[in-house]
Amino acid sequence: MAKQPTSGKQPEVIFKPKNVAQRKMQAIWSHSRIIFAIGKAGTGKSHAALALALMDRRPPLWLCRPAISCGEELGFEPGTLDEKLLSWMAPFADVLSSMSFEKLDKLIDKINCEALSVGRLRGRTVNGTLIVDEAQNLSRAQLTCVLTRLGEHGKIVICGDPGQSDLSHSPLEEVADSIKDLEGVAQVDFPIDGCCRDPLVVKILERLEK
Repeated sequence: MAKQPTSGKQPEVIFKPKNVAQRKMQAIWSHSRIIFAIGKAGTGKSHAALALALMDRRPPLWLCRPAISCGEELGFEPGTLDEKLLSWMAPFADVLSSMSFEKLDKLIDKINCEALSVGRLRGRTVNGTLIVDEAQNLSRAQLTCVLTRLGEHGKIVICGDPGQSDLSHSPLEEVADSIKDLEGVAQVDFPIDGCCRDPLVVKILERLEK
């Protein structure tokens, strides 16, 4: 269930783009309805999406990731479904550590925010902002489901790295290519030279991709 924001001053968000792709995403944010952020691990896709969504203040904010993790399923974790989903949102919580607050549950307490699995999107309409992370693990049917949730005042940001898909074939790039020329749809590519993690990560990826 989504939590209603608590009273008091809304948190201020600190976001300084660290690479060309993040700057481009910031530039197109206001006039784009659907944004595909595609690129390598650590290039700041999720960071930019979450920061810009919080700065935009377009409630509600929905955070979504596919439930795939090295052979372990979401249902094996203890706790309620909402508690499991909060655990699953750890990458978003990591992003917050470089902003003005630290924990995802604190964010949910302060603004109208909801953590969702992809399966819980069916039948919903996005009139705020939906951020889908790790979208390389979504099937074409799931991507279609996500994209068709868009409401009249909504925005959807789909982040993923096709090179890290746990599927035999990720349709993410194909889906993005097929609709990116539509008005209101944009794609931002995040190349590895814009990596925001340790420089060693870039060298590792370069070696492993040879």
